[in-house]
Amino acid sequence: MPTHVVLLTPARRFIANRFGLGYQIPLGLVLLGGPLVDAGHQVRLIANDLYGWEHQRLTAEIAAFRPDCILLGHTGSTAAHPVCLETAEALRRAFPGVKIGYGGVYPSYAAETTLRDCPAIDTIIRGEGEQTVLELVAAWEGGASLVSVPGLVWRDSSQVRLNPPRPPISNLDAYRPGWELVDWEGYQLFGVSRSSGM
Repeated sequence: MPTHVVLLTPARRFIANRFGLGYQIPLGLVLLGGPLVDAGHQVRLIANDLYGWEHQRLTAEIAAFRPDCILLGHTGSTAAHPVCLETAEALRRAFPGVKIGYGGVYPSYAAETTLRDCPAIDTIIRGEGEQTVLELVAAWEGGASLVSVPGLVWRDSSQVRLNPPRPPISNLDAYRPGWELVDWEGYQLFGVSRSSGM
């Protein structure tokens, strides 16, 4: 039975994005989506920065997908970090048994602090996550320890454990982006054309 994975960009909703500039495609999550789909998992990308759903609507959408794990990330990184933590806490209240991971530039550099500040998050994916998420989801799926997965900082009961870093990807063609997960119609510049494309 495939693991149900939600890839989620929380709603930052900067005024410049809402009124003209449009939104960036959550490329980091798209890059994770392709390998996860190709590994046989059921994946849903929810770009809530684009949709702007309140927590009640967001949790209802996620609940309908019956998630096993939720992976958070954001194109805004540092500016979006507080809303990522707030969203993780709301998700933990709604889904107490679901695993929650968080990745991106800011959490990669502030992983230990982030886990200490936000008990809702189970693990931080540091650096390039394409292979790391495959091993992470497989470990969660099989109930295995995360100790052997490079690129993670994770919560082990009351302790925060720092795994060795994962080496940079040497062959970028080994992992395809999950373009099919993107809600393309939502990405427009000044309401007239796409702000980003393939």
